[in-house]
Amino acid sequence: MVKRMSDQTNRQHSGFSAKTILVPGIVIGLLLLIAWAMLHFFEWKEVEINSDYSTKANKHQFLAAGRYLAELDYQIEEISGLDFFTELPPTDHTILTQFLPADLPQSHYERLTDWVNNGGHLISGVIDTSEDSPTKDFLKQFGVRIKVLDWDDDAYSADRFLEFSLPENSKPLSIDIGPAYRLIVNNNTTPSFGLKTNDYYHLVQLKKGHGRLTLITDNYLFSNWQIGNEDNALLLARIINSSESSTIWINDTFVSFQGIFSLIWEKGKWLVLLLTALLAVLLRRFSVRLGPLESFPDTQANNFSQHLLAMTRFHFRHGNSQHVLSTTREKIIKKVAAGKKFNNEEIVNKISRKTTLGQDQIRQALFDPANSNPALITTTAHLKLISAQLSRLHR
Repeated sequence: MVKRMSDQTNRQHSGFSAKTILVPGIVIGLLLLIAWAMLHFFEWKEVEINSDYSTKANKHQFLAAGRYLAELDYQIEEISGLDFFTELPPTDHTILTQFLPADLPQSHYERLTDWVNNGGHLISGVIDTSEDSPTKDFLKQFGVRIKVLDWDDDAYSADRFLEFSLPENSKPLSIDIGPAYRLIVNNNTTPSFGLKTNDYYHLVQLKKGHGRLTLITDNYLFSNWQIGNEDNALLLARIINSSESSTIWINDTFVSFQGIFSLIWEKGKWLVLLLTALLAVLLRRFSVRLGPLESFPDTQANNFSQHLLAMTRFHFRHGNSQHVLSTTREKIIKKVAAGKKFNNEEIVNKISRKTTLGQDQIRQALFDPANSNPALITTTAHLKLISAQLSRLHR
């Protein structure tokens, strides 16, 4: 009894072990077969695809610069519009903007000057400004002015690769800059950092009070499509690091005062669309009709051809079209009668002997009323045949 149970237990153990080995073996074999088939029967190619900039990248030109600074543990805040200049951030922060709008009110620039004096760092591109612009007065406080490059200037059309060295780095760096303006610094002003060509700067950093102002002649030096050129990104990090700020406020959209209609559209787009649709419905509801105006004939004009056409249509519509044919009919009857008196049937018989037309056709052409359009056409055709055949006989 004990031996039989032991044999049964051994068989059970041996069957379990075989199944455990067989199933994984089959799975591994199939995987190896699939891998071998993919390596021998499929061709693998590495394709590099260059895609266009995303909608967000096209709208925010400093998007890549912001993400680069975020990797350096800076806190990045995005700003847009003019409300930002009304309430500026704390003075231990940095503002990076594409350029300062020339039409900011004087109060905004006064507030911005106080912010820089108290420790803020403003980094901005430059644009041309008018003589009475508040921007020009703002820059004058820092001892710098803007001058536009001439169209025929070589620096305007050619990219400028400038080399420079940072105080903490002995290795020379270079940037790819395409200046459109010149920054001219007064003789009594000493920049804390700058990239200079001849007598004007491409980039200059000026101190005022406890803060800094950094101006750049190329508004797109740190944009998405230029931040990766040369050492542009390293230069941006060096400028940011000079003020030891931890938070960067980036304004990379066009900042300017808007007209009343642009402002209404920006603040209440859906309200404008709703009012437009309501106005269209009201116009449709209270208008007499839509479409081109109906034109009426000029009853004051004295046009003889129109009068003749109207008279002909009147006679035809009232069954008097035979008056139009009476002249031709009388001419043919007189030619056949030759001054003698014949009744209608005699005229018909005489014409039928001289022409190829039947008596019914001749009778319709000479005596039946033509008070319909088909009858008028048929009568006219028969009269033409009668007149032509009789004319050949009298030649």
